[in-house]
Amino acid sequence: MNHPRLLNSKNALKTLNLMAVAPSIFTDEPASGMSNRYEHVSTMKIVDALCREGWTPSFAVEKRSRLAGRIGYQKHMIRFRRGTPERVGDTIPELLLTNSHDGSTSFKIQGGLFRLVCGNGLVIADRTFGQVRMRHVGFDAAYALAVAEDFSGRLPQIGLMVDAMQSRVLTPAERTRLAVRAIRLRWPGRRGFRIRPRQLLKERRRDDSGSNLWLSYNVIQENLMRGGLETNLKNEKSRTSRPVRSIDETIRLNTGLWELASAMI
Repeated sequence: MNHPRLLNSKNALKTLNLMAVAPSIFTDEPASGMSNRYEHVSTMKIVDALCREGWTPSFAVEKRSRLAGRIGYQKHMIRFRRGTPERVGDTIPELLLTNSHDGSTSFKIQGGLFRLVCGNGLVIADRTFGQVRMRHVGFDAAYALAVAEDFSGRLPQIGLMVDAMQSRVLTPAERTRLAVRAIRLRWPGRRGFRIRPRQLLKERRRDDSGSNLWLSYNVIQENLMRGGLETNLKNEKSRTSRPVRSIDETIRLNTGLWELASAMI
């Protein structure tokens, strides 16, 4: 996958920038070999529809494909913000749109938060926000607009959850337990893997110093996503954990971390 990057145009991506970062967004036909039942869902039509409702792209990325026949059709993700967004704590609400044109994934829209302090994008778990996820059969763009409006209507509820996380002070044992669960989420089934919980709880900036649930959750999320943690595998030399770049893994980890944190409110 191409290295994710934010494109500056005052929180809105110009068409030229979108094309440069993720040209698969503009594909107007499915990849060859798709069944007759497969219906092409144009990402750009959804982008245009959301833009007409005031949502503008702020980030885009696509999965790298090694198959020549899949280049230009692969999975991609776009994050959107609406106008001058109302802040939720120290975050900005966002919509996440993922799609592909090669049959590898269904069309999906879900909610997210962009944390201004560290420039990290969080993903709100589906059970908190809800989602639209549909196969490429009988797609209607109205569903995408409906979920965008639903997300806007849920912002007060999401804001209350953030406030509750900020008010919930964790004991040292609770912070360690949250970090341990995050490690297991990131590396499931790796019994020989060794990362100490305190590594995940080490803040990268002074503003994140504190023991409330919101800060602990965000510090853990940033350390997991950005990597750089020294690991120790049995019978192997120590090495450094890699940043998370995969679209699927980014969404999986973020939704899982949100679930872990919200369960401690």
